[in-house]
Amino acid sequence: MDRLTLYDSFGNDFNIYLDDTYDYEYIPAYNFKLPSEDWMHMYDLARKYYETYGDLKIVRTFKTKDGINYDPEGFTLGNWIENQRYAYKNRNIPKEKRTANLSPLSEEKEQKLREIGMFFDYWEDSWNFMYDLASKYYEAYGNLKINKDFKTKDGITYDKNGYTLGNWIQNQRKAYKNRSIPLDERKNSVAPLTEERENRLNKIDMIYSISKVKTLKK
Repeated sequence: MDRLTLYDSFGNDFNIYLDDTYDYEYIPAYNFKLPSEDWMHMYDLARKYYETYGDLKIVRTFKTKDGINYDPEGFTLGNWIENQRYAYKNRNIPKEKRTANLSPLSEEKEQKLREIGMFFDYWEDSWNFMYDLASKYYEAYGNLKINKDFKTKDGITYDKNGYTLGNWIQNQRKAYKNRSIPLDERKNSVAPLTEERENRLNKIDMIYSISKVKTLKK
């Protein structure tokens, strides 16, 4: 079997074994085609990272050989994660208008990535994720009286390594308030809350006024 040595944009060398039986998939960061089996290898690294740290918040330059520890000689997992987001977006973009020369992500791969906490549209998906945690808290306790420092992984119990649900709730109040404040007069960088998000928060009895929250606590 023929072997081809190629180099990615980070200077890593790859030995590619050419075999017509492989189903090749283009990965632009490397500027060559890799066997589809390598997608599963990178996915396994991402899964190990998720199982260890609880998320896929990986910087683009993160490299690893085991999916857990940084290794300058490892696989560019951070770059691969970013490419999956591009591939997801390319499903709705005509080929000639794509900013990244990536094949659209299949629904099967999307599902597998979502199972390990992947956010494709980071800001939208992360908001929805935090909303789900808030919903679970509301279902368990009947309110959203959450301390700013409250962290959780399941929306119910405190976990020091969890997501900052309390801070997120506070930011929703800021976002609501910013709808009526001119951009140059805002005291924070939180984007105004949309009506759609407000309606969803109202379903779990969100209180936007801090004074009302304090009154209810008495």
